[in-house]
Amino acid sequence: MQSLQKPLKLISETFLKSHSRLYASASAKSAVTKAATTPTTVAADAPPKKKRPLEPAQEEHPYRLDRWTDWRMKKDYLRRQCVIKLGRKRSMLMTLHQNNILPVEIRDLAKQEMEDDLPRDSNHTRLTRRCAITSRPRATVEPWRISRFIFRDLADHSKLSGVQRAIW
Repeated sequence: MQSLQKPLKLISETFLKSHSRLYASASAKSAVTKAATTPTTVAADAPPKKKRPLEPAQEEHPYRLDRWTDWRMKKDYLRRQCVIKLGRKRSMLMTLHQNNILPVEIRDLAKQEMEDDLPRDSNHTRLTRRCAITSRPRATVEPWRISRFIFRDLADHSKLSGVQRAIW
């Protein structure tokens, strides 16, 4: 990797030297055109507006979390967050517990730590594939994450891109 860094550095330096005039003239032109097109404002000395402080839930998640189809959908979302956060640790402890080569004491410690420290929702098998619109747990069309009823309705009304009824 280090043997490649020297040639790449030389290439980038020579490129910048040979094209520096082009970039300098282009940046000067853009600065002149920006200055000519932007209107001058009287309130240039005014302090910048303060942003409203966001609630903690809004900072963590880019989407609104207060509108769920039903409580099951919200519960499944919270389970998914738990799996993202703790699923890796759970799988490592489970691997230690199931390893027959390790001594029984270490295997028991791994199982005890898994049972005591980790919630059951951190197990990926507790996740349910639900429809994003109706929260129906069965018969979801996986690439679109919607149930078959909603899929058929949207496909019939040409609301899904690239999906049409089979005609033969």
